[in-house]
Amino acid sequence: MSFSSTVRGFVLLAATALTFAAPAQAEETTFTKPKINGVRLDWCKIWGDKCGKPAADAFCKLHEFAGASAYAQDKAPGAKTKVFSGGQICDSDNCTGFKSITCKSESVQIDSDGAAEDDEIAQQGGDGLPAQNPNGDNTPGQDDGDDEAPPSTMTQDLGGVVQGELSAVAFKDNGQARVAVFGKGGDGKLWWQAGDGNGKWFGWVQAGSKTMSVSPSCASSSHGVTCNYIGAGDYVWSISFINGKWAQHEKTDGLSKASPAAASYLDEEGKTNVIVFVKDQLGRLVANWKNKDPDTDFWVWHGWTPTNGKIAGMPACRQAGPNSATIYCAAKSSDGSTVVHKLQGATYQSAKNLGGSTSFRPQIVAGSLSPGVRVLVRGDDGMVWSRENLKGVWTPWKGTSIKTNKGPACAIQPGSATDWCFTAGPSGNVIATGFKSENVFQ
Repeated sequence: MSFSSTVRGFVLLAATALTFAAPAQAEETTFTKPKINGVRLDWCKIWGDKCGKPAADAFCKLHEFAGASAYAQDKAPGAKTKVFSGGQICDSDNCTGFKSITCKSESVQIDSDGAAEDDEIAQQGGDGLPAQNPNGDNTPGQDDGDDEAPPSTMTQDLGGVVQGELSAVAFKDNGQARVAVFGKGGDGKLWWQAGDGNGKWFGWVQAGSKTMSVSPSCASSSHGVTCNYIGAGDYVWSISFINGKWAQHEKTDGLSKASPAAASYLDEEGKTNVIVFVKDQLGRLVANWKNKDPDTDFWVWHGWTPTNGKIAGMPACRQAGPNSATIYCAAKSSDGSTVVHKLQGATYQSAKNLGGSTSFRPQIVAGSLSPGVRVLVRGDDGMVWSRENLKGVWTPWKGTSIKTNKGPACAIQPGSATDWCFTAGPSGNVIATGFKSENVFQ
């Protein structure tokens, strides 16, 4: 099925207050020993704060209820608990969870404290003090930021029918700033839609005729845009958009069943290198890269090279800055946290566990400072969370008001331009959210 090029105009996000003259009748569902990602839900929504009702309400909203009508505290859950926003794990004897949460489908009158029994609205650990964080430094910001949309935020329905995860880039086409979103279409082919970065979109276009088996991953570079994907025979394929047109699909001779990662970097000779990363069967981060041969003027692949990086999930990689050889690759670990691997080109350097919790592949985009990167994940609350590397120092996790149903796909533009995040709607259509980055990430 092909994509629709219909663009439905801007829809400004706003909160609407509803008032009822009398308590409404509502359907209720009770969750006993509620869990999130297989771990008992912690009594506090964020680490050591917003305990009791805020955590219960967030859990209910995650399951598409209006909120919690009742809840009961479990001071001795006998198991680890997970904080809803930020995903930290408490595994000490002082962890506190929920015995039960009753979720309502619409607004009803409840007691001011919302408790189902004589519960103590306690801080994390049950003794009025935050428990120690066993996972280190993944402390979220003071505000989880998921209550309302930021100013100057707009949404557009770009139509289309996509499968799997999306990919997004900001790039320049013959000197013109562009933002683009890429996805596997209903026909299994690579489709994309570009815009001017300010809300004007140019319609869906198919990029070549090859069929993909998994979602594509695309990256911008000085020469244009490159997309990598898994195609026929489980080979890694690549296609580039250069000087306003798509080149031929290239088979890189690498094999994988998982979505690859695309990135670029400048080497010590100032050459632009396009690089692709995959997870091999041994769980290693493996790289292949190409650059232009000065004698022939052809782009040449240099062969697959294993790095020292070990990953559990699919990688997402980005260059640290427009003139940098540093690449950061983010991947979900086996416990749901995010691990970032640092490389110089294809040479491995180090890894850092950023903590947090996500069920999908993280994304990594250019940071607000150069060189630097920003890691984006879908949190357990269904919102985009971010950590940024500012000149070698990682900021804490910060929640945003951007909703996503899968791993984030965002294009961050430098300066004061509008940035964009994309997610798939209920029918596979693509929803674009435009915002000013200082209102969301700063």
